Amino acid sequence: MSCSGFAGALRIAHSLLVTAVLGALVLVAGCGRGGDRAELEEVPRPKLERVEPAVRKQLEERRAAVDTALADSADDRELAKTYGELGAAYQLYELREPAAAAYDNACRLAPDEARWFYLRALLEQDLGDLEAASADLDRVLALDRDYFPARVRKAEIDLLADRPQEAAETLEKALEEHPDSAAVFYGLGRARLATGDAAGAAEALERALELEPGADAAHYPLAIAYRKLGRVEEAATQMAARGETGPTLDDPWWAAVTAEATGAGLHLKRGGLAAVGGNSAAALEAYREAVAANPESAAAHQSLGSALAAQGDWLAAKTELEAALELDPENPVVHSNLGQTLSALGETQAAIQHLERAVELDPRRSEARLELASIYDRQGERTKALAQVEAVLETDPSDTAARGRQQQLLVALGRGSEVVSAARQAASAAPKSFGARFDLAAALAVAGDGEGAARALAEAFDLATDASERAQARFAQGQLAQGRGQPGEAERRYQEVLELAPDQDDARFLLAGLLGRRGRYADAARQFAVVREHHPERVAAWLGEATAQSLAGDLEGASHTLEQGVAAQPQGSAAALEMGHALARLLATSPGGDGARAVALAEPAFQAESSVTRGRTLAMAYAAASRFDEAITWQQRLLEEARRRGDRELEEALEADLEHYRRGERASLSRDDSERSAP
Repeated sequence: MSCSGFAGALRIAHSLLVTAVLGALVLVAGCGRGGDRAELEEVPRPKLERVEPAVRKQLEERRAAVDTALADSADDRELAKTYGELGAAYQLYELREPAAAAYDNACRLAPDEARWFYLRALLEQDLGDLEAASADLDRVLALDRDYFPARVRKAEIDLLADRPQEAAETLEKALEEHPDSAAVFYGLGRARLATGDAAGAAEALERALELEPGADAAHYPLAIAYRKLGRVEEAATQMAARGETGPTLDDPWWAAVTAEATGAGLHLKRGGLAAVGGNSAAALEAYREAVAANPESAAAHQSLGSALAAQGDWLAAKTELEAALELDPENPVVHSNLGQTLSALGETQAAIQHLERAVELDPRRSEARLELASIYDRQGERTKALAQVEAVLETDPSDTAARGRQQQLLVALGRGSEVVSAARQAASAAPKSFGARFDLAAALAVAGDGEGAARALAEAFDLATDASERAQARFAQGQLAQGRGQPGEAERRYQEVLELAPDQDDARFLLAGLLGRRGRYADAARQFAVVREHHPERVAAWLGEATAQSLAGDLEGASHTLEQGVAAQPQGSAAALEMGHALARLLATSPGGDGARAVALAEPAFQAESSVTRGRTLAMAYAAASRFDEAITWQQRLLEEARRRGDRELEEALEADLEHYRRGERASLSRDDSERSAP
């Protein structure tokens, strides 16, 4: 919910009523009826002519219930119920002014009914009135101390109001009764981080993600905590995974409100839940239904376009995002998403226009600025690229990805000495600081001084105060050695990392890739297997293990690994489709491989991403299933695309496949093909 950061439900129908509320508000007369009821507020009535019919009907029915209760002189509790339900309906569709008035009346009429104070608190938080929200939540807890969501919301208010210690105390108590709540751990991690307890914050946020992996909003504060702890590589990984989806909170009162969503909002809610659960296919279906339910919903087109972009279907994404922009032309998120989509399609100038508009509307949109920086860099306009990256760092100085990009651009601009000079000054000012010496090594590496970086890392290792810092230094030494073409040294350093920190799976993953490139396929497969056992969501680890097994001649083992990998991912997710594609190619090119199974895997993979690579696999699958006419037809289309691109190497590979199909034979992959597919 936007008002809390725990669930996005409050903005279920963000654009359903945007155009509807532009007209004047008409006040409803007759709310006061003498006595205490003379204090009741008149509730504004928004114009609903342009609202989709299902939503309009729902709001009109709630309004009629209030009018009837007033006309019938219903008792206070019954009238409070009708006002509260009217407020909830307005709140659901973001009609905040009439929602506030309706809730005020409900609270006046039923001062002992905690539910109306609770829902009003959520609305007040969304409006930015934190003190009013805090007071209402105190009232809720006085009336119903056992309503757990109120305690979580109260802690959230304390965090927003810069009272992290109070928030932490509230959540520590909440954990005693709800030890498996991702929402509590998420709030507690942020509270601990704000009080300076980085280690405690990391522990809580790790637990939140363990309980609810789809809560990608937790990656950002976890990245900050890791950075404060000196775990730079892990911080960068977390920062790259950051998102906007918070943990779910079991909140019956708010759930009763969102359950009433109708029209496009209902489908948007369903799509959002599917996306959080990793079921991209179900999310796409729901978003398409939202567009069908209300073609005038900018939110529906935006959600569908963003989901299509995540699947790599750039052309379809462009169509939906352009439709969203036509309906909501000042939406910075739509401009940003459309700009990134156009960039992926190679429509650079149009991409720049939309990305620039996104940051003009919302200067904090770091993803738009970083995409602009990449485009400017490719065009050779590195000064402009640097300006975008530095704008990101002004907003978030802890963004390690942006910091690294800044250093690269400074070096490219011939200003590498500035990077190194600043790092040397910091190291001189803190001669015993591991972090300062480590940062100097990073600056030297970016500036191209490998020898200097190696010396600084050795010094950082000597300054390390614990195993975590020593592992961090060894890991960086391994990366540096690998980049300098010293595979033996890199392997040794990665092994030392694992001795210091056996759960450092980034080092294990790089070690596995290094072993594979050195021809030690069985060793590589074993290391990849450990990584994917620890992190089933890491597609590259499954693919790495299967590739190593295949190169070692263990095709049956590779097939089994990929089958396990597909089963371990949410059905229909991008991860499942990617591994399904790899399995389809293996089955299609292996002697005796199941051609029908290959087709069943390759078709949905191609539908999700219409690339030449996946099209080639689909043709291979058709051939493996003895559907040679279809294989030939597909292959000819792919050849036309390769010729259009001028990609002679791809053209030759496709022609070789085509000859196999014309002879009624399966295609086969060369060892080079397999090695190129390795992580």
